This record gives sequence, C-alpha cells and structure tokens, in this order.
Amino acid sequence: EFDEKVLRDFCIELGRAIGGRSLEAAFQLKMKESGDNAVKSQLMEYTTKTSGIKGKREAKASWNTVVNVHKAVDFLSFSVGDRQEEGQEGEREECSFAKADVDTWHYDVAGLTKPELNSFVRDLFYHLGLHKMFNIDAEKLTRFIAKVGDTYNDVPYHNYNHTVSVLHGVYVFLVVANLKKRLTPVEILALFVGALCHDLGHDGFTNGFHIATMSDLAATYNDLHVQENLHASLCNKTLCAEETKFVDLVKDDFMKLRKLIVQLIISTDMAEHMNLTTSLGQVDQVNWDSDADRYMIMRSVLHAVDVSTPTKPMEQALVQSKNLSEEFKRQVDEEAAS
Repeated sequence: EFDEKVLRDFCIELGRAIGGRSLEAAFQLKMKESGDNAVKSQLMEYTTKTSGIKGKREAKASWNTVVNVHKAVDFLSFSVGDRQEEGQEGEREECSFAKADVDTWHYDVAGLTKPELNSFVRDLFYHLGLHKMFNIDAEKLTRFIAKVGDTYNDVPYHNYNHTVSVLHGVYVFLVVANLKKRLTPVEILALFVGALCHDLGHDGFTNGFHIATMSDLAATYNDLHVQENLHASLCNKTLCAEETKFVDLVKDDFMKLRKLIVQLIISTDMAEHMNLTTSLGQVDQVNWDSDADRYMIMRSVLHAVDVSTPTKPMEQALVQSKNLSEEFKRQVDEEAAS
C-alpha cells in the first residue's frame, strides 16, 4: 500500500515535470496553423492551472495538473479538422485496428497479445501512409515486425509492449499534431522505425550497471550509450537483412535512414535528457526548413514519448510504473548478489 502511494506520487510529480514539454510542440504547431481560439483557450487553461502553485503541493492539486494534460491531449486527438484532412489515406480493408480508434493519446496496448501487437504495429504503418510513401513490401514488413517483436526480451518494463506504446505515441504526434507534414518521408520513416526499435534487445539493466560491472556489452560499446548502441545495431541489422528489408531506397537515402535511426535511438538515453531540454529551451521558433531544427524536434518527440507514462490515465501509469519498479528491483538484487 505504501509502495503504491510512492508510485502514485512519483507519477504525479514526473507528470508535472514533463507534461508541458511533451505537449508544447503540438500546441504551438496547432495554434500557428489554425489560429483556433479553442486551442488557445485550452492552452491558457492548462498553463494557468499549472503555474503559480506555491509552497507545498497537495496530491490532489498535482493530480489535477496531470488531468489537464490528459484533457489537452484529448482535445488534440479529437480535432475534427485534422481527421478530415487526414481522411482515410492509410486505411486498408484488412486492418485489425481502425484509425478512428487509435488516433488518441490514451489508447492502451497493455492487454494485447504478441500477435496482436504485431498486427497493431503493421496497421500503424498503414494508417500513417508509409506503404504509399515507399511502396513497402508487405510480406517483408510483416517479417520485420515479427523479428523485432521476437528480439525484445521478456523483462518487466523495457519489453515489446512498452516499445509499441512508445511507437503509438510517436504516431499520435505525427498524425494528430501534424508533425508528419513538417518532416521529409525518410525522416518520418526513421522516426517510426527508431521508435519501434528504441529498446531492441534491452536486458532490463541500466547503462550504469553494465559499466560498473564491466560487462561484455559495456566493453563492446566502450561504455558509451551501451544499451542504445545495442538497440541501434540490432535495428539496422534487421533492417538490412534481405528477408526483412521492407523498403527499397537509393543508397544515399538508405544511408541517411540508417544514420537517423542511430541518432534517434541514442537520444533516448537519459544521459541526453539535459542536453535535449536545454536545446529546446533555447529555441524561440522552429525553422522547419532547417535540417538541424527538424532533427532536434524528432529527438525531442521520441524522448518525450519514451518517458510520457505519467501523462497517461492513472490506471495505465500505475501499471507501467510498477513494471519499472520491478525491473529496478531485479537490478538491485543482482547488485547485492555480486
């Protein structure tokens, strides 16, 4: 009972810290494009309720702040204008998960089986329209997704379920926040594949643990972004294998795709958090014609979604927080035994 209270408080405070960051880009882009007064009102309500809280914060007041984040995302997720503009370009008859159902931040994949997760991932590729952008080989895409799912380990938190949840969050930013319109096709594909593979092969232990124990993995990657370098390597090996190479690009584009995937996955290392948030804080306005600015936004979106569990409904946040706590406990036990 005490542990659950600690987890709840942890979710509340972390939600306060990252909630505004993860949604700021979506709000600014929406306001700039549509000038919708309703969006401005929603943003004003959010910023008013989350600022000016002095002294000791009560749990209820803090939780209301997270609720405001939920309302803000819901508002974006059910924007009629975006839905009409997107239309049904990514739909196909055999999709198991309807676009209208998955175009919401709070969609929960926790109860899906592995085959269902594979199907969900495939449908997101189609809903995003990647099959039309790149004339994707459907059979190889199916094999790629299955291989990725099989490469994830059965650990409490950094598993296939977590990564599909992150992939879905990135999908929402691309579709609902219109980020898709700001990126090049190769950048969209890199962000999507990078999200799907951002924890590929994770063994449930931190980079610090591997470095401190001088593990083979730490030696392989010279103590630098140990897990993330593993994830990126496994991703590109799978992407390059003939049986799972679902996209056929000219050499220059494929090399750019691989490079972007590596950089995006590296950005999910928590050691990059301060550099990333500092860079964001120094930007007054995004120059979408700048490769560097688009790259910064891509990194920020993937990192924000990766740590966005506290912005989800309480029942989802608690489950995932408990899973993360269990994974940390496994490491503590391993450290104590060594």
